[in-house]
Amino acid sequence: MLLLSVLIIMFSMTVNSQNRGEYLVFQHLESLSSEAIDLLVLDATGFPGFFLGIEYGVNVYRVSYYTRDFHPDSIIIATALVGIPLDYPCDDFSIVTVGHGLSVKDGSIPSANTNNFALITKGIASNGFIVAAPDYIRLGAEASPGFQGFQHSETEASATIDLVRAVRNFCSDNNIGLNGQLFLTGYSQGGHSSLATAKVMQEEHPFEFTVTGVAAGGGTYDLSGIAADSLASSMRVTPERHSLPLVARSFVEIYKDSLPQYGFPSEPVAAFDSIFESPYDSLLEVMLKRDNASWPWHLLDSIPSRMLSDSVEFRFRNDPDFFLENSSVTMTFTIGYP
Repeated sequence: MLLLSVLIIMFSMTVNSQNRGEYLVFQHLESLSSEAIDLLVLDATGFPGFFLGIEYGVNVYRVSYYTRDFHPDSIIIATALVGIPLDYPCDDFSIVTVGHGLSVKDGSIPSANTNNFALITKGIASNGFIVAAPDYIRLGAEASPGFQGFQHSETEASATIDLVRAVRNFCSDNNIGLNGQLFLTGYSQGGHSSLATAKVMQEEHPFEFTVTGVAAGGGTYDLSGIAADSLASSMRVTPERHSLPLVARSFVEIYKDSLPQYGFPSEPVAAFDSIFESPYDSLLEVMLKRDNASWPWHLLDSIPSRMLSDSVEFRFRNDPDFFLENSSVTMTFTIGYP
């Protein structure tokens, strides 16, 4: 038992001594010709690849690297998918980051390499860019355990920034030239993460990164304002019935130290269960597990606020100091980008 404790402490010290952005593994998954990517695009969209600039083959990698957790002093392992063009005629590359949208399961993020996020990564890479698609933190079969930080701008940004560092380190180790251009893009949560990344790069790392361009689409940029009003609506119908539970589960994980002051149990799972009424209180924790392949979202209410317990629903609608509304909690989720 003593030996096990010593080994755990040594492992923890080793992980925390690593530099953020240092990669552990660049696992080569596949090499695709431009013709193969063209067929993938045609099958997914109905358009031939040349309409979307498909020109080069791509080497595809699953990457593991070090980044920060919710608490900045805690270092964890994150994963990503990276595409690097083949037979590119120039001597150096630009880097493009692609932020993925709402994802719950390990099989639905870029590094799974079986979904549209992976196809987008390969498609942009086949245009002649090195493309880095982060899974963010605590998603991905090889990532550190725990629950994700959905719409958490700080770790969305750090996971993306440290992935860019990992890509630069890999390129340096393998004599792959970079031209210094950096583009940030994404849609939905990926729009939020792209603006978060641009903001942190420009404000905190202006001498390390020069952001060439940002294309952020469909993001929830005002979670403590417009989005909170929408989530609390008694009439809002959504196909993403798990959106409110996902936000709530992320909140209780990220801000678990603040739970007792809002009248919730101090343990995140117990706090999460207390937010929702039966039968959702027992269903949701299982449904949101990242390694649970089942997606029975039809069991949830199409108006998410109706799943809340009566007391939580009342406070959500009427108490500006409530946990899900308080600015000291939600400001981290709001991109105040000029």
